[in-house]
Amino acid sequence: YYSRRNISIGICAACAVAFGIGISPALVYNYIRMGSPLRPATTAEVYVAAGTADLSGNIFGGLYGLILSPNKGLFTFAPIFVLLLCLPFVWKKSSLQTRQLCTAFGISAMLHVLLLAKIRGWGSFGWGPRYMVSVLPILFFLVSVPLKTFWSTHRTQIVALASLSTALCLAPTLVNWHLALTEYPQALNPYALLPYQHMAVWNGVFLGAQGKPLPAPEALLRDPIRSGGARFPDLWTVRLMEHSHLGLILGLIISTGLVVAAVWAFRQLIQHDAHEVVTVESHP
Repeated sequence: YYSRRNISIGICAACAVAFGIGISPALVYNYIRMGSPLRPATTAEVYVAAGTADLSGNIFGGLYGLILSPNKGLFTFAPIFVLLLCLPFVWKKSSLQTRQLCTAFGISAMLHVLLLAKIRGWGSFGWGPRYMVSVLPILFFLVSVPLKTFWSTHRTQIVALASLSTALCLAPTLVNWHLALTEYPQALNPYALLPYQHMAVWNGVFLGAQGKPLPAPEALLRDPIRSGGARFPDLWTVRLMEHSHLGLILGLIISTGLVVAAVWAFRQLIQHDAHEVVTVESHP
């Protein structure tokens, strides 16, 4: 809407083609499974009967669970998202283009979260508020606005939030969180008052550091293939590296590349050009 005067027919056609390519696999899957490309597979009778796909949930309870719940909430799994609360305080300091993007993306993300909160089974099996994965890129963009503004004056607090978020995401990348949650009491309760999911994976790290596998059924531990998920570490590149020398080299290259990309992206984010912001706001 904000760019309507600068959008040509060619741009609209390119967007339509990209949208068609992106949505076509889902439409084909829906048709194969449900007989209609417009009927999502999540509306199958088995899910409706289980109550995981209907919109009869309490929206306030869902919002609490998705955002604040100690065992499932977004803030518990990535405290860096607390910076979302600071967005109104830096709104006028942001460039016009940034405010336009925040408005466009923020409205769509908010509507999506409200829909998720109405789903009765939003807290089904998964790591944290997994239904919010689809809007995490938008939320990260919104977080970047106050982060960039406060970086020069509140660097210590931002680094602390980022470090805590990284530490909380470290354990589930080293152990099989799927198996850890299955064997840990209360880890699947979305409204539990303690962070049992984090406790489960850190217990797995503790056991792994002692050379012990994750708690698992005896039948699984005896299976030479399935028992791999109970070993430590469970990082997928480790599984790749343990098979051959070539796998070792590829795993190290992939892991190093991911770390370098993350560091580069963070440096790009915190490079604040104050002159550009002032220029844009002076000529809206």
